[in-house]
Amino acid sequence: MRWRRTKTIVVPVALGTGQAGAVRLALAAASDETVAYQVVGEAVTTDGLYQLLGQAKLAVVDLDQLQEGTVGRAALGQALELVPHATSAAFLADPTALLLAGRAAVGAAAYPPRVVACTRQAGGVGTTSVALSMAQAFRQATRLPTAVVEMAYGPSPLRTLLSGDDWPDLYDLVTHTDMQPGHWEGVTIYPMTGKYAANLLPVQLATYLRQVQAAHILTVLDLAPNHPQAGVLTPPGTGAAPYEPLSVDVWLVLSRSGRVDSAVGAGELAARLRAQGRGQVVELINAADTVDRVVGMATTTLPLPRVSATPHPKLGRVALRHIYPGAF
Repeated sequence: MRWRRTKTIVVPVALGTGQAGAVRLALAAASDETVAYQVVGEAVTTDGLYQLLGQAKLAVVDLDQLQEGTVGRAALGQALELVPHATSAAFLADPTALLLAGRAAVGAAAYPPRVVACTRQAGGVGTTSVALSMAQAFRQATRLPTAVVEMAYGPSPLRTLLSGDDWPDLYDLVTHTDMQPGHWEGVTIYPMTGKYAANLLPVQLATYLRQVQAAHILTVLDLAPNHPQAGVLTPPGTGAAPYEPLSVDVWLVLSRSGRVDSAVGAGELAARLRAQGRGQVVELINAADTVDRVVGMATTTLPLPRVSATPHPKLGRVALRHIYPGAF
C-alpha cells in the first residue's frame, strides 16, 4: 500500500490587496505535499489587516488600497516589519523569495491599539516613571511603534528625567509640521512645556494627538490632573470649534504607599472617572518604603522599593498586564 505524504508546514498568509484572487492562485500553485500557504483572511481596512498579522507568517499588502481606520498607515507599516511582506505586484512578479521567508518566519502577536492615561491627584507618586516604563517594556517586547505624550503644567519633567534637552517640544511639533519628535529606547517622545502648550487651540492639539495615536500601537499619556489641555480627551463644549477628541482606553490612577493624601485623592479621581463613564479605570499603588496597600483603594501594588527615579521594564510589565491581559 502506498502512503500519501501529508502536509507538514502550514504558512498562514494575510492579504490586503485588490489582487487577492491572483495572489490566491499563486499561493495554491506554490503549495504541495510538504508546505501549504493558507490565507487566514482578506482585509480592506488597516484595522482589519493589523488584526490578521497576529495569525500570519507573511503578508501580501498594498497599503495605499486599504481604508485607514484606528491603526494608521504609518503604524501599520511598522507592524508589517514583524512579518515578511510584499506588494501584490512584487509578489506576483517573483513569489519565491517571499514564500521562502514565510516558511522561516516566526510570526508576530497582534496587540490592539491602545491609548493609556497615567495620572494622579497628588504629585511625587512616580507617574512619569510608570508611563515611561510601560512604553519601554512594550517596545522591548513587541517592537511595535510606541509613544509617550506629556501633558505637564510647567517645565517638562519627562525631558528632565531623560535628559532630552534637545527634543522638540509638543508645541513646536504641533505648530511646525517639518519637525520630528525625539526618541528614547525606540519610544517616540512628545514632551510638553506648559506655558507654550497653553497657546495651542484645542482643535490643533486634538488633531495632532490623533495623528500621534494613528502612528503608534501604544500611546501613553503622562497626564497631570485637571490639566487645562486635557479637554482634548472629551468632545468639545457647546459653541467650541468642532474636533474629534482622543479617546482614552485605560486610565491608570496612581498613588503612593504610605501617603494618605495621595491614596484618598486617587480614590476620588478614579471614582469621578468611573462616574463619567471614561472607560476602564485601574488604581495602582507605587510602593514607597513598604508593600502595604489601602484596602479597596487599589487593584495592584507596584513592586518598587521606593518611588522610582528612573524607568524600569519590570515596573512597566506590571502596569501593562492591565492593558493587555495575559500578554505580560
